[in-house]
Amino acid sequence: MKASFKKADIIPALERAVSIAGKRTNFAISQCLLISAGKDGLTLTANNLDASYQTNVTSEVTEPGEVAIDAKRLHDIIKTGPDGRIEMDDVEMRWIKITFSIGKAEFHVVSLDPEEFPDSTELAETPVPVSAALLGRELSRACLISPPPDDTRAHIQGVCLDWTGREGAEKGKEPLLPGGEKPETPMMSVQSTDAARLSAGFVPCPNDPHVGGRYPWILAKDSASTLARMLEGREGNCQLAIGDRHMFVEIDGEKFGARLLEGDWPTCAAIMGIETDKAVEIASGPLVECCRRMGIMATEKYKGTIWDFDDGRLTVAATNPDLGESREELAVEYDGEAVETGLNQTFVQAAVKACGGETVKIEFADSSRPFRFINPARPADFTCLIMPMQM
Repeated sequence: MKASFKKADIIPALERAVSIAGKRTNFAISQCLLISAGKDGLTLTANNLDASYQTNVTSEVTEPGEVAIDAKRLHDIIKTGPDGRIEMDDVEMRWIKITFSIGKAEFHVVSLDPEEFPDSTELAETPVPVSAALLGRELSRACLISPPPDDTRAHIQGVCLDWTGREGAEKGKEPLLPGGEKPETPMMSVQSTDAARLSAGFVPCPNDPHVGGRYPWILAKDSASTLARMLEGREGNCQLAIGDRHMFVEIDGEKFGARLLEGDWPTCAAIMGIETDKAVEIASGPLVECCRRMGIMATEKYKGTIWDFDDGRLTVAATNPDLGESREELAVEYDGEAVETGLNQTFVQAAVKACGGETVKIEFADSSRPFRFINPARPADFTCLIMPMQM
């Protein structure tokens, strides 16, 4: 194989490929990038056995062929090298020569047998169009709830995807909007939980992307995070299809595939539709800064804060016997009965940021039931529920 290409053309593809190939596995080949050179240029493929990524790079191919190179090492070589054209040449015995047109940098890198590279699963069925930017946004929001490393349950380690247009869902297991309503038009529901929080976002999806298996689907959060970065800032639609064991997305010639997790998603409809009779709207910026300041007193042992909702004010206080205490008062429009509860300020900060907008609305019933965070300007887009803490 012998080909040349511009650094600017390959770097974006390498950044995405490394996020998949960089995952440690028991197989060295899965940490490699398969580079195929043909008449149409270069095709880059990464596959860590759980997720795969493939894209094309404009290049001049002198000799067709395939090589498999450690993805992170190749990324570091090209990223730190000078700008301009780069030539890659399979010289002999799987030694790959990489030279830069500017300067005198030259690398000889050992490659692995490309025949050992794992095959990527392909989906033959017709996918459905979904807004790339909106799907990427909701996956990013879902990944803000990071899974605890010691809890291996699928619904903790994954993001739940469901289609609201499906028929025959068991009562209590259908995907619902904040407040418990079913969407008037079909949507893709994106949910995430860590047992202390539950988030749900929605993406318009007129057609069912499901082509096999069962509802709903659970995508690993590291795969969801990789896909979210791939879709970030993209215009137009991506093509989405979900099979019985894999999920596939394609946009502008880039292909992403991921293995779905085996497991059940807990019944969340009752929690999503929890009744609330109290609400507070507050500026997002000051609330985030307040949470950040309260977090100064937090440790692994003492990481909660007291939230006191009273007439015209919200008081947030943190007490740590080892460090001291802090208290801050925020003006709010609230004339309901006084409610005092414990909330994790880090969870609140993440929820407010995810909601977006200049203000956030907090809905609640009492000190023991979940607190719902929504953007009052777009209440049906996204919601995050946070369980109170025992203080």
